[in-house]
Amino acid sequence: MPTAWRTDKLRPLQLLQHPQPIEVTAPIPDYPPMLFRHHGKLHKVIKADGPERIEQELWLQQGQHRDYYNVEDEEGHRYWLFRLGHYDDERYQWFIHGFFT
Repeated sequence: MPTAWRTDKLRPLQLLQHPQPIEVTAPIPDYPPMLFRHHGKLHKVIKADGPERIEQELWLQQGQHRDYYNVEDEEGHRYWLFRLGHYDDERYQWFIHGFFT
């Protein structure tokens, strides 16, 4: 039986081949970013949606989950960001994974 393609979750038009680490400022660790720095440029987030949690690969039983956020900066550019790992784990990291262009 065919499975329908989900259309309720927007995905970026441009994905990075490998997510790139970014610096993030968030008011509370589990909240969307207020600011992020990518390639030396500081982006002020004015709109955010998320998180959408994507768990580790079930068949591998390794790795951390990702909490994805769709964010828009003050210039109207939209990005797909994620936090790797749970916010109460001091090893969590933030990444940019794609662009809505």
